[in-house]
Amino acid sequence: NLHIIINVKFLGIIFILIILIYLILTIFLKKNIKILNWQIELPHPPISILQIIVSSVEWITAGTILFFLLPDQNAIELPVFLAIFMISQVAGFVSNVPGGLGVFEISIITLLKPYFGADQVFSILLLYRFIYYILPLITAIISLAIFELLQRKLLLKGVKNLFVRWIPSFIPILLSVSAFIGGVVLLLSGSIPSVIERVKILEDILPLASLELSHFLGSITGIILIILAVGLQKRLNGAYYLSILFLFLGILFSILKGLDYEEAATLTIILLFFIPSKKYFFRKSSIISNKLSLTWVILTSLVLISTVWIGFFSYKHVEYSQDLWWRFEFHKNAPRFLRATLGIAIVLLTFALMKLLRPAFIKKKVNISDDTEKAEEIIKASDESESNLALLGDKHFLFNEKMNVFVMYGVRGRSIISFGDPVGEKIEASKIIWDFYDFCKENDSRPVFYEIGSKYLGNYLELGLSIIKFGETARVKAEDFTLEGSENKHLRYIQNKLTKHEYSFELIKKESVKKHLDELKIISDKWLKTKNVKEKKFSLGCFDENYLKHFSIFTVKKENKIIAFSNIFSTETKEELSIDLMRYDPDEIDGIMDYLIINAILWAKENGYKWFNLGMAPLSGLSNRPLAPLWNKIGSFIFSQGEQFYNFKGLHNYKDKFKPVWEPRYIALQNGLLLPQVLTDIALLISGGFLGLIKK
Repeated sequence: NLHIIINVKFLGIIFILIILIYLILTIFLKKNIKILNWQIELPHPPISILQIIVSSVEWITAGTILFFLLPDQNAIELPVFLAIFMISQVAGFVSNVPGGLGVFEISIITLLKPYFGADQVFSILLLYRFIYYILPLITAIISLAIFELLQRKLLLKGVKNLFVRWIPSFIPILLSVSAFIGGVVLLLSGSIPSVIERVKILEDILPLASLELSHFLGSITGIILIILAVGLQKRLNGAYYLSILFLFLGILFSILKGLDYEEAATLTIILLFFIPSKKYFFRKSSIISNKLSLTWVILTSLVLISTVWIGFFSYKHVEYSQDLWWRFEFHKNAPRFLRATLGIAIVLLTFALMKLLRPAFIKKKVNISDDTEKAEEIIKASDESESNLALLGDKHFLFNEKMNVFVMYGVRGRSIISFGDPVGEKIEASKIIWDFYDFCKENDSRPVFYEIGSKYLGNYLELGLSIIKFGETARVKAEDFTLEGSENKHLRYIQNKLTKHEYSFELIKKESVKKHLDELKIISDKWLKTKNVKEKKFSLGCFDENYLKHFSIFTVKKENKIIAFSNIFSTETKEELSIDLMRYDPDEIDGIMDYLIINAILWAKENGYKWFNLGMAPLSGLSNRPLAPLWNKIGSFIFSQGEQFYNFKGLHNYKDKFKPVWEPRYIALQNGLLLPQVLTDIALLISGGFLGLIKK
């Protein structure tokens, strides 16, 4: 001890002299110290003194913390321990090892040998490292993360919105997986021997029949939960209620068959997640009528094979005999395993027969003439103006049971193609997406959702569909539209030019359209002939008297003669206004359609509409970066280089001069590899056949 104290005093004198020299330099040396090419700026005396005080307190605190971690504080005095602590720290610094890791530990263990064993000191040093290094690091990381998130409130809000928007779409999938796992747990539990000590407890309080029945029904419950997982993934409300029932029964059987509290706890946790999730299961359908996925069949087969193999492996020491089937004893697990396996096989066979013998699906046929009127009622309450294309007369409708939402679709080849998102109430729209998907599968056809927005992407993803960007829709915020400013001088020039030439913009109300149809047809026919194009349908309007009678019409006139027109898409919500069929006399002055659109947007602004929809620009906004998907690269190339086939880029540039907000539009289909075939079917549906397809 005396030897250590003498050495420490000698080191103390040296270190005090170093500190005094440092203080003297900061007081009397006003200029910076220059060593070789380095210039060192000394702090002011108050800061120097504060440095020394803070550093001393910090080291004394660290050493004291380690001192109080020692197994016996009476074995060594605090000043002596602090001296040992400081010597070990200096040794760690001199070694240049980060944190003195290893050097500090070896030094302090060596110097404390007279007082404590190496094993005692080493365990305490590990705890010290955690308290003094790891714990502050974790605290700092958490604090930094909180600080950075608070500094980025917009990002945090965006993440929150993304979570709120997308996580509900995956809850049914997560609960489906949970139910499947719960079923697997029950099946595996039925294949392995019960814990003898737990069975002995049950033997004293329960009859043998309750244990035997619970074991058998527990395995049956397991396979039923696996079957119900299919319905949960498809949001079937019947599967939801049955899952809650069988999870509860699974918990009960787990306790009664062998006090398997671990298994019961797992099922209880799954059940607790189920109870508040009722709103995500809204579809009224039967599991029997829904098609089983290949993934489910493979996973279920693997689970059953594994379960049977584990059972036979667990009871390989038991010689098989027919008597095993009829043997009932508390401590005989092999017979229970055989009976449970037979029960599982019977349940699966019954399920398979029910699916095979279910009534054949009758293909839905919709009476278009009857349903158009109902569709028009729903469209009036919609926010999507393009839903008016339902009135074109070329689409079928799939309505929900409440008749307040519908999907409009067309059929080409093996593709049943929905145009746009469902029209109607949002909650019911989420349900009808599933109904449309089932409708397509039952008719052995490809489900395709064409020109969909971002609103229901989560629902399409739930179906396992591939989402492919197809283009962008241009929407002008009506209240912000103006002809003022240098950036709008081209639009202002068009407006002034045609006004100067005595062109005028007028609205023909729906009630008066019929008496102008002959005049409008002359303009339409002339436009089609000059452009050498054929009327399109499905995603575009066409000149059809029965169709146009549903809409008011914007016109451009000169000398009271109509020389350009477009029918108007609108809804009663005034969320959006758009124009559909755009026809003009090709012999008239340039800029007529610009003039019509400018005044149409101004009209929408004056009449309280929020947005003006300019329609979609196909293949717009596709990325051509090196890591972009192949379709994006192909689409981007066609967009920029395919002018001889279709004016993709020109159409985008034309709409872009009105300063719109570009919103993505997608195609959802079952397999991305089917995209060429699906695009061909869509093109043929829009063009009305191959003849229309080869014309622009």
